[in-house]
Amino acid sequence: MEFVFPYDSITLTNEVNTIPNQYGLMEALNLFPSEPISTTTVLVTFADNKLRVLPEKARGDKGTPGQTGENKGIPLQIPHFPAIDNIGPADIQNKAMIVDGRPVPMTMAAATAKLLMLIRRKHAITREYLRVNALKGIVKDGDGTTLADFFQLFNIVPQQVDLVLGTAGTNIIDKVEEIYDKVHAGVVGDTVSSVEVVIGSTLFSKFVQHAKVEKYWLNYQAAQGLANMQRHGQGNDHGRTFEFGNVFFREYKGQVPLKAGNEYLVDPVKGHAYPAGTSETFATYDGPPHHMDRVNTPGEEIFISEKILDHGEGVETKSQSNPLPVCKRPKALVEVISSN
Repeated sequence: MEFVFPYDSITLTNEVNTIPNQYGLMEALNLFPSEPISTTTVLVTFADNKLRVLPEKARGDKGTPGQTGENKGIPLQIPHFPAIDNIGPADIQNKAMIVDGRPVPMTMAAATAKLLMLIRRKHAITREYLRVNALKGIVKDGDGTTLADFFQLFNIVPQQVDLVLGTAGTNIIDKVEEIYDKVHAGVVGDTVSSVEVVIGSTLFSKFVQHAKVEKYWLNYQAAQGLANMQRHGQGNDHGRTFEFGNVFFREYKGQVPLKAGNEYLVDPVKGHAYPAGTSETFATYDGPPHHMDRVNTPGEEIFISEKILDHGEGVETKSQSNPLPVCKRPKALVEVISSN
């Protein structure tokens, strides 16, 4: 009797994309909303302090309206992240699942649902990794290799604020105001509701322990309830939070597994300030999958195709995501450090 897998690529793709993405602070904040595009390459230009990301078009197609003084565009390939997984007899045979408090034999439907959860999480981690790096003005692949640095490509001077936390007399209020001003100065033609900083654990601790900050930090914690320290708890990350001088600081403890080992999403001794509440400054461009059925169609977060294995050994799935997160106003991104 020939094995028949009851799910096709359309069903698998729809199902995996309905599973809530609960991984990552960028996802929880909805900082880089998805924008599906139907091309695998985009043209990036910079003018009037703003990046424009244009989908490449076939020769003869009506072009995207340009802007006066726009720089020469730089073509950029949408990153491609495929993954292969299998469901075989060993995933079902002699396995049990709990239904209504009782163990029952594992089913193909349950094994498939379990696999879809795993696939969702793998691609969610990749998506978060790319988005956090976009807050630094760069595009990276899954190996940690920098594919594009928008500051270098367009000769933009990166913005930085040195908190000088090793000096007791540093005017921290002025330093935080400098962060606020630089972020706002970099936002042209968009709204901003607030300025936020995702910050590494070491720098966060050093910041709140500074002589000019500590009393405010203690009062802030007392107001929140000292026994229940305020933590954002978003995106499966439980870093501390602190609002100081009209800037909201979010500690980010997250790490991702790369080939070279685990890497902190935010360097423990750095922070990255950005404008929050914008309408068009951040985006994640989702390109189409590498699949004949989806050529020249708008992309999705994840696409899955299936293949029946020989000799009844199960089914192979290929999942893929093709995201390109971009901050269109890189001058609004401010790196926060302390030189001592």
